[in-house]
Amino acid sequence: MSKTTIPKGGITADAIDATLVADDAISDEHLDVTAVTGQTAITSLADTDKFLVSDASDSGNLKYVEKQYLPSGIYNLIAATDLPSEGTSFTMDNVFSDTYDKYVVFGERFRTGTNQSNIKVVLRTGGSSGSDGGNNLGGAYQGRRHSSNDVDGSIANAGDASIAPNVYNDTEFHFMFHVFYPTNTGVNTVFQGKSTFREGSTSYSAFVDFGYLSISTEDHTGFKITSSSGNFNSTACRLTVYGITDGA
Repeated sequence: MSKTTIPKGGITADAIDATLVADDAISDEHLDVTAVTGQTAITSLADTDKFLVSDASDSGNLKYVEKQYLPSGIYNLIAATDLPSEGTSFTMDNVFSDTYDKYVVFGERFRTGTNQSNIKVVLRTGGSSGSDGGNNLGGAYQGRRHSSNDVDGSIANAGDASIAPNVYNDTEFHFMFHVFYPTNTGVNTVFQGKSTFREGSTSYSAFVDFGYLSISTEDHTGFKITSSSGNFNSTACRLTVYGITDGA
């Protein structure tokens, strides 16, 4: 039987490494919770199926929890896409489904090459082989621009809805909107949000809040962002869609 001699003065720092410790040989009562959690290198839930967590009901001892029992995120990425080529529309089909009742859409770094473009949203049906929805949108937008003038407008029974009216050319603008119950034909689809942009007729900065409702019972599976004039710049424009998980 072999034996190990401990040198005079004790064991030096880092003398015991992972190769000298058997798997599952150290229990949680001998571990420093803050030291372990401080070394976490996990970047997403997809990286592993089991996590070490601190159990507040057990004096902070570490416990293994399987991924399936951890709470899911509120925002679940559905799609994130850059505009593939310059054009007057940017389509996102097959991004709404029965999995979620609510979604949030972010539009980043949009810009057009022609002044005073009207940026609109069109709802789509048909999944991956989508087509524009019917003329059934109603609602309004309202905001202000730097010159202290109102920016507003409304529609009824329309196929598209303004989210950034009269946009100045070659200046990036951004927007976001929520979509409620797009695929539930028993509940009217609603989208509402905000955009901030440079206003085309004055070159002043402006914002608008907007809200629209579809009065039909269509199953909306996607949407399209359009420009009334001037192509979107393909080197910048990006759309991201998240499905929103209901709270407990």
